Amino acid sequence: MQGTITQISSSEKVPLYLSAIKQHTGLALTFALTLIIPLGGITIGMLGDELLLLPIAIGTLFFLISYFIFSTLKSSICHYYETTLVNQFGSNATATVLHKSAEDNTHYFQYIKNKQDASQSEETVYFIEYKYTHDRPYKSTFVINNKALYDKIEINSEVPIKILASAPETSVPRLVELGAALGFTSGECK
Repeated sequence: MQGTITQISSSEKVPLYLSAIKQHTGLALTFALTLIIPLGGITIGMLGDELLLLPIAIGTLFFLISYFIFSTLKSSICHYYETTLVNQFGSNATATVLHKSAEDNTHYFQYIKNKQDASQSEETVYFIEYKYTHDRPYKSTFVINNKALYDKIEINSEVPIKILASAPETSVPRLVELGAALGFTSGECK
């Protein structure tokens, strides 16, 4: 499905960026707080009459924590921005399911030596890989949290997606429409 490529104005993009940033306020505050430790250590190391290498070294090492939090923050904000951009300005299309996979992330917590007293935290992530064509072929993957919906999706079946015409490699599934087609309510698909 080819659509006309229209430029999205900055005045339309700014609220989407702000919305993505607002959803990450907690992580941004964590980043700011973890920045205090390395800056404080380096400042303490440089303020005295003598240069103290230990606080400077520890402060520099703690910059790594801030760096990883910043990388995660940047990546997550970009993901939320792109998803919102495609949902708001994308065009409807269909894709073909290529592959399904599940990743089991079950964790067992054992507080007592007796295995019967161990508790577990079950989490399984369901992935759907799909392909679509918009001037050329593209592949992408999305995650489903509902096992029943995952089980109903067949390989080589069609799934509804949205594509951003100005960046056709960017697509998102239309999960509510997919779920409705397979007999699920909108609340079971998000």
